[in-house]
Amino acid sequence: MFIPQTVKYLFTNPGEIPLELIEIHNNAYISEDDIVRFAE
Repeated sequence: MFIPQTVKYLFTNPGEIPLELIEIHNNAYISEDDIVRFAE
């Protein structure tokens, strides 16, 4: 799945099997300080 910049998204796991998410950054600036978290 590709999620474009500026798009808000939410992952949920409706099943019983544990969800494992692998996040891949593909831009020139790779850091976690540019992530914006939104409260539900």
